[in-house]
Amino acid sequence: SLTMCKFTVKQAVSEGYEYPYTLTAFHMLATSAAALLLVRPQPSDALPVMPISIATGLSLTLSNAALMYGGVAFCSMISGCTPATAYLFEQLLGRRMSWTDGLLGALCVSIGSMLCIEGEVT
Repeated sequence: SLTMCKFTVKQAVSEGYEYPYTLTAFHMLATSAAALLLVRPQPSDALPVMPISIATGLSLTLSNAALMYGGVAFCSMISGCTPATAYLFEQLLGRRMSWTDGLLGALCVSIGSMLCIEGEVT
């Protein structure tokens, strides 16, 4: 489903729609509305999840902007490295006890997602 979203954004951009940030805003609005229908968050829960929420929004914005310059397969492959990047930042910030904690999982997800992506013809 994520690949279909990327194909849709790529198609919109290639047909002349020049506002990937607006698509990002609509995407985040729809995601927020769906989440609010499922779970009512408590105000005390907002601060601990704020950094990851900001990072997710920024990641989505940059991903949509990257589709203006690269193909869907290439952008998907780069997005597949997100778990490894998140793991690296957790290590640098001292949020993990040791370097081996979670390394295998992050590598498996990253390599697996890269292997699942088929190349584009054009």
